[in-house]
Amino acid sequence: MAVAQVDPIGTRRVPVAKAETSTSPVILFLFMAALMMPVVLNFGQFALSPSRLFCLVAFFPCLFLWVSGRLGPWRPFDFLLIFSASWAALSFLVNHGIAGGYERAGFTIIEWVGGYFFGRAAIRCAKDFRTYLRMVVIALMFMLPFAILETQTGTPIIIEILSRVIETENIVFNEARLGLERAQVIFPHPILYGIFCAAMLAPVVRGLNMGAGTGTIVARFSVITVSTICSVSSGAWLLYLIQAAFLIYDRVMRAVKQRWFLLFLAVVFMYVAIDIAANSSPVKVFVRYLTLNSASGHYRIAQFDAAIINVFNNPFFGLGSKDWIRPRWMISSIDNYWMVLSVRHGAVLFFVFLIGILISMYQISRSRPKDPEVREMRVGYLISLGSFLIAVVSVHVWSNMNVWFMFFLGAGAWFIDAEQEAADEAQEPAKRGRQASSRRQTYAVDDISNADAEEEQPFDTAAASRYSRFPAKSRAPAGATSKPRGGRKS
Repeated sequence: MAVAQVDPIGTRRVPVAKAETSTSPVILFLFMAALMMPVVLNFGQFALSPSRLFCLVAFFPCLFLWVSGRLGPWRPFDFLLIFSASWAALSFLVNHGIAGGYERAGFTIIEWVGGYFFGRAAIRCAKDFRTYLRMVVIALMFMLPFAILETQTGTPIIIEILSRVIETENIVFNEARLGLERAQVIFPHPILYGIFCAAMLAPVVRGLNMGAGTGTIVARFSVITVSTICSVSSGAWLLYLIQAAFLIYDRVMRAVKQRWFLLFLAVVFMYVAIDIAANSSPVKVFVRYLTLNSASGHYRIAQFDAAIINVFNNPFFGLGSKDWIRPRWMISSIDNYWMVLSVRHGAVLFFVFLIGILISMYQISRSRPKDPEVREMRVGYLISLGSFLIAVVSVHVWSNMNVWFMFFLGAGAWFIDAEQEAADEAQEPAKRGRQASSRRQTYAVDDISNADAEEEQPFDTAAASRYSRFPAKSRAPAGATSKPRGGRKS
């Protein structure tokens, strides 16, 4: 795996890089294949998904590359991610003991740390990011016909066929929505398929469309849109719409330098206004009105109220995999990624993990890549990640989508390296200018010193240099002493 690259669009190599090639597309292909294989691999008492197995294989090599500094400078989120994964693993051991919790703890470390640092190692330049996006688009195009057919039949054909020869993910049966069956395709649940498709909107629109033809742009946009619709998931549709709104806002307000800060202020104002005017919290209003089914919205509010009590009662290490306290009519699953983390691992992990992500996003947003294509990629990445953090308030992600989320978090660190590279390049002319200025000042000092020496030496006006219009200087007679001069006034 390459750890430093030459960007084919002209960006010079990242300063910390040591290799001269980008990550092999084969490695990214293997990761995508592992992410999208709906099979279960049994190794003794352990049942591994291909994505989890891939993280296990890549864990130590990627961690070694990071420790050795070959993935760029250590970032604050690197340590916060390791802390979060370790805390999550520790919560399983605290709640279930070593015998009952070591398996869950180990898999948590593998998925979180392995997925994140593989993203750090695999995506190190614009070429890597572009290759990844193209692979995702190809994967969505491959799955789309099966997804459309599943909306009519309700049967995930790929899983159905594979289940005859190997153990696969379970087929999920859900009620039809808006006259469509919910497409699962190759994921453990239609929600995960929809989230995977919708999350690619902003990165593809801003990261692949520069220089592309109109037909290509329309085709990519259509594939992502139709794929998201086929999931018939409110969480996926919400993720798609938030990204679309951010993309439109960024385009309309592109002349305003502080447009994202103004949007942040507007969101804070709206939150406070809803909190004052509404009878319930803004989060509950958000969940109630942004779901496809009003009954589902009310259920999620009741679920939130019950789950938050469990968080308050177990703020440090949560409940692990223990059953949480709730009304008898409420099912055990929680449709809120952040709430699941809080109930399972405690509020401490929630705050550390979320703050770490926000710090990483802030560092990326402060980067100033010199190449316009890299800047477009950066905007698309941040819009997608920010929208994801909002949308998962109404859905939970697990299994291969949790691996993808960790990978995606690591896949954005290279933007900070690109900014550092641009800063170093910008400093080079200034450095050379300072050196030239220093030399000029040195020459000036030498000239002054020479001038002082010339004043101390008498001129022979009769002699003149044949190469200069200035009179030549005569040497002072041997043994002669110069007349003392008065001190200069400062």
